[in-house]
Amino acid sequence: MAGDTRWAIDGYRTPSGERPIRTFIDSLEPRDLADALALIKLAEERGNELRQPHSKALGVEGLWPQRRRRS
Repeated sequence: MAGDTRWAIDGYRTPSGERPIRTFIDSLEPRDLADALALIKLAEERGNELRQPHSKALGVEGLWPQRRRRS
């Protein structure tokens, strides 16, 4: 992947327009917020090449959810 290529992170939007991920992120404490934003940035940089410990296969080819590593 080229160094200047970035993946678009598109959060789910309900039929009424609510963005649950935005609600969740807005509820985080500062340390957790920093971790979440760092993980989102990493996903933008690596896209589907992001692997453990940050993501893990769901058992469906091509689906890799993001995970936050606890310290």
